[in-house]
Amino acid sequence: MSLSEDQQIVVDNPNRNKLVVALPGSGKTHTSIELAQRILNESERNKLIMVTFTRASTAETRHRISKKVSPDALERCVISTFAKLMKDHAEPILNKRQLIMGAPHSAFIKRIANGDENVESYLTAKVYTDYLASKGDLQEMPDIGRRYLTELNRYKKVDLSTLSVELVFALQHGAIEPLDFTHMVVDEFQDTDGIQSSWIKAHKREGRYFTVVGDDDQSIYGFRGALGIESMTSFQQEFEADGVLLRQCYRCPPEILSAAENLIEENEHRLEKEMLSAKPAGGTVSVRRISEDQIYESHELDLIQLRAFKEEIAQTRQPPESAPAKYHDFIEEYVDKVNNRNNMKKTPEELLESVSLSYESHRYIAKEIAKSPEGWAVLARTNMLLDSIEKEFAALNIPSIRLGGRSIWELPEVAGYLALLNSLSNEKNFYAFDDALDFLGVGPADISELHARALQAKSIKRIASAGLESANSKGYLLFKEFSELTPILERDSEIIAEFLGYLVEKLCDLDSEQIKNTKKYRMINEIMAAGTGTIGMRVANIYRIARSKKEKDHNNSSAVILSTLNGSKGLQWENVWVMDVEPGRIPSRFKGVNEEERESFIEEERRLLYVGMTRAEQQLVLSYREGKASPFIEDILGYDPEG
Repeated sequence: MSLSEDQQIVVDNPNRNKLVVALPGSGKTHTSIELAQRILNESERNKLIMVTFTRASTAETRHRISKKVSPDALERCVISTFAKLMKDHAEPILNKRQLIMGAPHSAFIKRIANGDENVESYLTAKVYTDYLASKGDLQEMPDIGRRYLTELNRYKKVDLSTLSVELVFALQHGAIEPLDFTHMVVDEFQDTDGIQSSWIKAHKREGRYFTVVGDDDQSIYGFRGALGIESMTSFQQEFEADGVLLRQCYRCPPEILSAAENLIEENEHRLEKEMLSAKPAGGTVSVRRISEDQIYESHELDLIQLRAFKEEIAQTRQPPESAPAKYHDFIEEYVDKVNNRNNMKKTPEELLESVSLSYESHRYIAKEIAKSPEGWAVLARTNMLLDSIEKEFAALNIPSIRLGGRSIWELPEVAGYLALLNSLSNEKNFYAFDDALDFLGVGPADISELHARALQAKSIKRIASAGLESANSKGYLLFKEFSELTPILERDSEIIAEFLGYLVEKLCDLDSEQIKNTKKYRMINEIMAAGTGTIGMRVANIYRIARSKKEKDHNNSSAVILSTLNGSKGLQWENVWVMDVEPGRIPSRFKGVNEEERESFIEEERRLLYVGMTRAEQQLVLSYREGKASPFIEDILGYDPEG
């Protein structure tokens, strides 16, 4: 693969410090690999460190370089994440302290915070910035930061960020030797924080050359301390680095790149850059305004019937007794709203006038994509919104793959409900029986005894019917009732749906905590009701769907990919649908205290949408509910679509 003129400049100057600003899809990884090959092959004295941000990119980089250089040359190349490099480098100053990471570190912070969320937030991120700024003088630290560091020392513990700050201090004071290398290449430099930037600067020596690659427009980790444009401009000044722009995007056609450029140019704090598409024209960008009528139609709701249900609820403040299952979520929401304490004194007429349903567009989106689902990725601002769209694809029996986060199929309440259905439909599935009993609140001793009796009887059905004196909990009695009522051989969808509805109703009676999970259970019931065959066949189909979610191949074009905007970074798909481009979602709600913070927050949210838009190779869709267009839509279009 040849190099562009811009890429060639990077590769042809290995012995100069360089700030490489790379557009999305501009071939920065290819360029870095070619530069690494040049450095390693130019002299046997050259030693290269390549810094990546994820273990996956570390593995990919190592694999690609191994194809370019000899095994001996590869021995002179260290490829690692910042975390691994700095952890290994700091080993001599660990001094027999326990390095706490993940859950143990979180638990330590919670203990210090003692329930104060502001303190917990500070100790999760800001304390390290203050520690670095203190230059090791704890008297310069806020009281809570000083106490945190003191408690770490008291218990002979240290977290990785604190250890990394200590490493920077040790390098600055000559207490530890810098790493041995002649060249360093750092990827995703816009995501470096103050500690990482200081560590790089502490390695500055005569005869060493640094190339940092990044894009300030794709800096989306400010909440983790990433410095973005600040780290890039600071590096260029301190290292007297040449600036190189990789201005050609090989991913997005001109139409998509132009729309993304319209958006990002609204940010004031950015490096000005030329953006060129290397692809021919022919991409599409569409902004979809989804109306309330379209949403109700996607749920196959009769608007006249829905209005009648709302009128009945306004009168009785109770859910109608005879509403079909497809109305349940809407009815449940409306009942909750009319019974809100702010609405308790309102008349039925006032309720109908002032209380509305917050309709979601996710089923509409799923049905639109279902018309031709190959090659699609759906991007959302949060995992909670992805939960919603994932349910809709599951209900339509459309394969989807969830990247990052946790799929709804991995949630314990969903796994428990599936185990209940599985054990009720298959009297030989003893493991599902155990999980179902646990889901229903049966204690461990009773579960163990029931399992043994079921194995002896060679049937869950028989032991469930026979009963057991030591297992007389409400949960077990409910299982017995379900077992006796399960229509094992029934194939009629209406009868199965009626039984499943009864199941959810009784679960809510068993434990009020189950009420908050009813939407998830109903989603499973909808898939079951839409299937064919016996209840056992339908349960087997549910498990096939659930298993398919565990395949995390983001290149699988036969399944719809689901990702947060943050999680989409570095990936690309033929078709991208960014959903809910609305105030409070994209951009999300601002929780700061002053205008300066708000401006910084909005610019990062704009960068986040820019990242999502530039994942699209051919087709880009941005959608919002009618009347809820994000100001970012106006940035992209150049006019207010609601105006």
